[in-house]
Amino acid sequence: MKVSTFTSLYCKVQQFLNSYAKAFNKQNKRKGALFLDFTRRIEIKDESYFSKLINYIHQNPVHHQFCKLPEDWDYSSYNSIISINKKSKLERNAVFDWFGGIEEFIAFHKKEKFSNFDFPNL
Repeated sequence: MKVSTFTSLYCKVQQFLNSYAKAFNKQNKRKGALFLDFTRRIEIKDESYFSKLINYIHQNPVHHQFCKLPEDWDYSSYNSIISINKKSKLERNAVFDWFGGIEEFIAFHKKEKFSNFDFPNL
C-alpha cells in the first residue's frame, strides 16, 4: 500500500505541474515547458526518504528564516494536516497512518531538523 501511495502522489504532482503549465501557457499565449530547468523529479523508493521529504517541505521555511516553527508558516500544509476540524482535501488519515498518529507526526517534526537531511540529486 505504501508504494502505491508514492506512485499516486507522484502522479498527482505530475498532473498538477502539467495542468498548471498548460493554463499558464494559454493565458500568456506561449508554448513550451515551464519547469524543465527548474524542477527535478526523483522517484521515492525508500520509506524513510519519504518521511524525510515531508519534514523537509515543512522545515524549509524555518531553515530560510521565514518563521521559527513549521506551524508558524501560513502557506504550509503542516497546519492543514494537524487542524483536524478544518475542511481540507489533504488525506490526513493517510498521513497519520504513515506516521502512527497525529502526536507522532508532530513529534517527528519537532525531533527532525532540516540540516540533518541529505537528499540525493537535489
